Amino acid sequence: MEKSIQEYADALYMKAVSEERQKHTNELNEASKEMGRRGLTRSGIALSRMMEVDAAFIGEQMKARLVSFQRAFDHIGAKPSQDELREIWKAAEDVYENGIRGIVNSIQQRAQQAGMPPHNFNAEHVRSVAAHYHDEVLGDWNVWRTRLGIGEPRQQSFSATEVAALKDLPKKDDLLTDLNRLLLLPEEIGVVFIDLDNFKTVNDTMGHDAGDKCIEKVAQIVGSIVLHKGRLYRYASGDEFIVVLPNVDKSEAAATAERIRENIESQNVGGSVKVTASIGVIGAVRQVYKSAEEILKAADGEMYKSKQQKNVVSLTASG
Repeated sequence: MEKSIQEYADALYMKAVSEERQKHTNELNEASKEMGRRGLTRSGIALSRMMEVDAAFIGEQMKARLVSFQRAFDHIGAKPSQDELREIWKAAEDVYENGIRGIVNSIQQRAQQAGMPPHNFNAEHVRSVAAHYHDEVLGDWNVWRTRLGIGEPRQQSFSATEVAALKDLPKKDDLLTDLNRLLLLPEEIGVVFIDLDNFKTVNDTMGHDAGDKCIEKVAQIVGSIVLHKGRLYRYASGDEFIVVLPNVDKSEAAATAERIRENIESQNVGGSVKVTASIGVIGAVRQVYKSAEEILKAADGEMYKSKQQKNVVSLTASG
């Protein structure tokens, strides 16, 4: 890897970790106060809570390491080679392994101070807590690798560095092109079809300006959730969106969809009108789906099932 790219990535990483370290310290302090209020300061519950906070910090450090390289390559307008991609993942893995060792030492010291056997908090125990943070960053890296393998999509990359404005979102033609390209690859594709509930009421009772603001809020919510993981598309009508998640299976896509549903519901996007989302999810593989149109038909079918109840996520049973 070129020295200039490495140095630029390192500078970005150090800045990000410095910010995350302060957040981590604050979260540890808050967790300690919470355990104190509950009278659990010297308990296994308190140690487990501290371990969770530490594990989340490892995840943020791994993510910062990956994003630092993404931004460094974007900065010079270059793409990493396969060897460089492997080197980048090794750097993220090193962050993870160093973090695991740090947590083990820290948690064992806390256990001793609390009068508990330190060996109860070994590396395997810590790994079991931190594993999903590791896997989340691995998924981000795989998305980036997949995107590079199929060429740069138009307008917004699959691994964006910021949430796109509504007017900049790719539309149906881009969606069809990208899905057909992804079908050339062996990995599963998570597809999430989002349709808003009660959006027409917003337009009818509050006016189109309010409707536009509602759609903007939804795009920001969904875009922030899938940032670095997938690509958000504006679909046929004003209140329909599609999310494509390369190299993501349907269970992980469903978890992402549930986060989207919960955030749209909780963030009051419709003002005085309660706007929610009916969402359909499928996991598409080329052995089952032969074209982008087939994928979208299946995802639309799942969304339609959700629409019968409203504010739910429907997941295809197979395919």
